[in-house]
Amino acid sequence: MIITGNVNGLNAVQYVASINDKDYKHNIDQILYVDIDPKFNFKSEPTADGSPVLRIQGTSSTLYARKNYRIYTKKTNLYLGCDKNGEGGVLQDDPVYAMSNTAAPVNCFCLKADYAESSSSHNTGFANLVQDVLTSVGDLTPAQEYKNSEYPYEVRTTVEGHPCLLFARETLTSTPKFVGKFNFNNDKSTEDVFGFLNINGYHDTYEEELADAARKSLYFPEDFTSVTVEGKVYNKEAILEILENNPTECWEFLNNESRFGIFKDVDFTSTITETKIEEDKDGNKVTTTETRLEWLDCWEARFPDEDVLNAAFEAGVRPVYLEAIAEWLQSTDTTEATNNPLTSSVVYNGVNYTIDNVEYRKAKFTNEVSKYFDITFLCDYYVLNDAVAGADQRVKNMMWAFWYDPNAAEHEIMGKMRCYPIYYDNDTILGVNNAGAIAINWDANEETKYPNGSYVFAGHDSVIWKNVRELLSAELANSYKKIRANMSNSDMKQYFNT
Repeated sequence: MIITGNVNGLNAVQYVASINDKDYKHNIDQILYVDIDPKFNFKSEPTADGSPVLRIQGTSSTLYARKNYRIYTKKTNLYLGCDKNGEGGVLQDDPVYAMSNTAAPVNCFCLKADYAESSSSHNTGFANLVQDVLTSVGDLTPAQEYKNSEYPYEVRTTVEGHPCLLFARETLTSTPKFVGKFNFNNDKSTEDVFGFLNINGYHDTYEEELADAARKSLYFPEDFTSVTVEGKVYNKEAILEILENNPTECWEFLNNESRFGIFKDVDFTSTITETKIEEDKDGNKVTTTETRLEWLDCWEARFPDEDVLNAAFEAGVRPVYLEAIAEWLQSTDTTEATNNPLTSSVVYNGVNYTIDNVEYRKAKFTNEVSKYFDITFLCDYYVLNDAVAGADQRVKNMMWAFWYDPNAAEHEIMGKMRCYPIYYDNDTILGVNNAGAIAINWDANEETKYPNGSYVFAGHDSVIWKNVRELLSAELANSYKKIRANMSNSDMKQYFNT
């Protein structure tokens, strides 16, 4: 791939890297991609309405010498099937690109430098492995299961990606300069790829049910009136309209240190207040105080990622399904059993529980987990994570997606919405830790520690994974047998030796 653009003598990639701000978007002159198969070559160039755009991707990327980048082709002229010099090709009616025969065409992509993992096979290799293995064993999200022939593309739970050498040049006649080896991936924001919306056979077939679940997906405090975004006022009904009758959600876990992320403290009304002392332009020290909702430090909406919704969350609106699952998990924490009498007795499998003790909390989890999760997907996530020693994917970097499952039992809060844990950031697998060092042995487990006493696997005390290990052993065994039968050693070598 060659990116063309010039700012003050720097090529566009150098310039964007020097700005080092993931929110900064820079218009460029051309994106030229040359594939092994020429039919996948493309060229994106400016129009009167817009230009190709380059920006840094990811907060952690700003800390590295080699950046990850996002590229956008929206509002450009996109030519498919050009030659290696960018000549020829067919101008597309819609400036979107599909990176393979089965890929959904989109207009945003991620160039992953994989700075913390030099083989460049972990992130994309594992993503491709997970997609292929889960579909081969028939473990599917509702969007995957119900899509019909009218939707001709693959629905994935992970990104698709391919190895790519990135070059940059100042002008179309300049000699391209090598930037580095990257992976050319779907971006996590391309919701079409992941079945979050507009899947024929699913979103249209269950239109009424999805609309009902969408209206129930947000809790508005009694004192909520509206939020204002870019000068426009949005009340409750206007905010709900943004969902477009689609209750599908995906939440990214942001923080290994958050007690929310391990379900030890999940009060969605609790706040954090921080005081900062900074210098103004005249050198005077200025004290500012910021108060924010604590749960927003743990989770970020991957879909729908809308400014209005994010403003509503900051104003106290709460995501019903995420909050319900977090509160339920906290209530199953066996380490926090109070041994106090229950408000009312509860019967599980013929046993009457009257005390909030360990046995009651175990029974609550095993008997109610299917009301919140797709158990198969939950166990598949853990088995795959354990298989590759995914040390940094049990809190931070997890993605929890929520879909309406037509076959699920009704629940008083969740309805038929269920959680499906899915994979995104896969650097820290196969022995690599979060600092990019090969520091984890093949036999590491949840109790393994580093020499400094910290646990190798993030989220050691997480309620969800402790309960899964201890209380879903039969389901884990089933997932392992099924997955291992479709994931041989030679298969794994093929994905990771790219």
